[in-house]
Amino acid sequence: MKRINLNPKYVQRIISSYIICTLLGAGLVIWFHHEQSGLLAMKENQRLKNEAEQIVVSSPAYELIMATDKKEITEEAIKDKLMKYISGKVLTIVAIEESENKKRNILAVEVVGDLREYFTVAEEISADNPQLKIEPKQLNKQNNQLHIQFTISS
Repeated sequence: MKRINLNPKYVQRIISSYIICTLLGAGLVIWFHHEQSGLLAMKENQRLKNEAEQIVVSSPAYELIMATDKKEITEEAIKDKLMKYISGKVLTIVAIEESENKKRNILAVEVVGDLREYFTVAEEISADNPQLKIEPKQLNKQNNQLHIQFTISS
């Protein structure tokens, strides 16, 4: 067997190149692992945000807020609010007529009852919903009952 005679500088260069390549490779692996962990964390964070938004958006409270937060209030929403405010009062709804007028929903209402109760309801609706406008139209007394006609517009 022959012995191979290697130049020590050549061996030193090979070993140092191997060490440098190993360190660079290890550095790249660590960097890629760190980036992957960061990307996974961002992905998980986004998933949790989306899930939280979905829960909030599907909740009844959010739907109620969005329904009352809209600038345009539908006739059904006006009717619901009117029913809510009239319940418990000495007022009876006789007639409700819906109409639309250039970006506005108008609800013509006729109630029978006490004038003070009407003013209380009108004040409560105006205070809670400033975008709703209440206009009295007519007062009639029929069969010893006070008929109050007014409009609610949005």
